[in-house]
Amino acid sequence: MIRSLTATGLLAVFCLCAACGDTTEPAVAVTELAGTSWVASGWDHEMSASIHTRVAELPAEKTGYTFGGNGELVYRNSGWCGTPPLNWSDTQGVWLQHADGTLEICHGWYSGFYEIVRLTPDDLRLRSLGDLPPPRNALDGDWSGTYTLVDLRGEPESETGAVEVTFDGFTFTVQAAQRLLPPSAFGCLAASPDIVVFRDTSMHTADYDWTLNINGPFVWELDGDTLSLEQRDRGRQRLRTFVLHRD
Repeated sequence: MIRSLTATGLLAVFCLCAACGDTTEPAVAVTELAGTSWVASGWDHEMSASIHTRVAELPAEKTGYTFGGNGELVYRNSGWCGTPPLNWSDTQGVWLQHADGTLEICHGWYSGFYEIVRLTPDDLRLRSLGDLPPPRNALDGDWSGTYTLVDLRGEPESETGAVEVTFDGFTFTVQAAQRLLPPSAFGCLAASPDIVVFRDTSMHTADYDWTLNINGPFVWELDGDTLSLEQRDRGRQRLRTFVLHRD
C-alpha cells in the first residue's frame, strides 16, 4: 500500500486545496507561487538573480512563467526567425518547490534548479543553482508492469494493461501494449521523495480523451525493485495505479 501523503519529507507544492476546486489526489500544500504569473523584468547584479514582476496573466509578448496550482507550468518566450518580428510561444512543463525551498522547473528540453532569494506579492527573484543532479536516482531507468484504471461511474469498472515506463533525469516515457491503457506519453517530470509530477507533451489524435493524460501528481513508493504510483481523481471518481518492476 502506498504510504500516506502526510509522511515525513512530503514536499509542499502545486495543488490548490479541495476547497478551491481541485479534485485530484495527492492533495499537497499550497505554496505562495501556486496560481501566479510572472514576467521577466530585469537582473539583480548584487544578488545574481533574475527579477520577475507579478501579473494577472502573461502578456502576449513578454517572457514569463505561470505556476499552475497543480504543478503545471507554462513558460512563454520568443524565438528568432532571423528577422523581426519575434515569434512568441508557450512551452508546457512542471514545477515544484522542495522542502528546503529550492525551486525545480522543467519545460521542453530545459530543466533547472533555483534559489528563491526574494518573494513578495509583486517581486520574485531567482538565482540559478546550476546543473544540480536530479533528486530522484531511485526512479531513473527502465520499468515494466501494469497500469490499472478504476472508474467507479462507468463500464467497465476496471481495466488493466501492460506498460513500459522510462525515467531519465527530468523526462519520462510511457508505452502501452494496448491503446490508451494507459495513453502513450512523453514529457517532463519533477519528483520529491513522496510525489512525482508528470506533464505529457506528446501529440494525440483529435478523438482523444484528454482527461486520460498521464498528468499531474502521483504518489510513488519503491519497495525493492517494485515501484508503485497512484493518483485519485475524486471529481471523475477514478483511481489510476502503476505497479512496475525494474527491467
